Amino acid sequence: MPDIARGWALCFIAVANIMLYLHGREYGMRQKIVPDTTADQIVTFLTVALVDARVYPLFALLVGYGVARQLATRDRGVVRWRGIGLVLFGAVHGILLFAGDVLALYGILTLVLVGMRRVTDRTLLIVAAILLVPTALTQGVAFVAGTPAALVAAGFASATTCPTGVVFSVVHVATGPFGGLGYALLTLAVCQSRCFMKSRPARALSAVGQRSLTCYLLQSLIMVPLLPAWTLALGAELDATSALLAAVLTYAITMLVALALRRSGDAKPAEQLLRAIAQRGQRRREARSGAIANAVT
Repeated sequence: MPDIARGWALCFIAVANIMLYLHGREYGMRQKIVPDTTADQIVTFLTVALVDARVYPLFALLVGYGVARQLATRDRGVVRWRGIGLVLFGAVHGILLFAGDVLALYGILTLVLVGMRRVTDRTLLIVAAILLVPTALTQGVAFVAGTPAALVAAGFASATTCPTGVVFSVVHVATGPFGGLGYALLTLAVCQSRCFMKSRPARALSAVGQRSLTCYLLQSLIMVPLLPAWTLALGAELDATSALLAAVLTYAITMLVALALRRSGDAKPAEQLLRAIAQRGQRRREARSGAIANAVT
């Protein structure tokens, strides 16, 4: 199930990320360009309602699930180094390609979970509930802080209605984790079907999910040369509808690459590099610990 969830969620990731590359026009709520047509309004509505602040919590849930399984079967040092590796991947990805990178955050989440491995479920739930409130407030204000002028300039709101956007955005972010959980449960329900799990779509989604890190980075490698103002600047030409189609096409390309990699020896380039970083870091740690022990004795 996790591979299937990661597989289809990367399509939503592509949709969410490509909207951040659109530029040269007024911005509205949730950092979206102000839609000019009915089709763009529908696409923007669906993107905000179903994708924004929904799919990344799903990935965070899958990261937590993966860390829990790894801690049950592997040395915590290896898992810790995987977290460090994700932070390194995220730093490089964020600096060179996409400023909205989340790999570093997931790496930090991995390190936190390793440190909290002995904490009870009750305590974890309490901490999560406490953290949800400030996260919703700060994220909501952050997203809306720059939008009132754009909304007023575009004629979609008056100055007196802009504070309402803060409330809407706070509620939107606060409900995001529940949307992610809902997607996880929906995926689990679909995966109960043996017919689906044996189908070609399931195998294709699984191929992407097993290479989620590779496919996530590949999305940026496809979008960056085309969309930003400092490359071909096509992001200034795309509207919300065409951007959605471009995101789906990008995802389709990554799926074809994932299937090709699976056929050619089951290669997983980014995942294998991350595994090598974790294993090398752990070996160096063990060698250092052994040297210290020998020096003491």
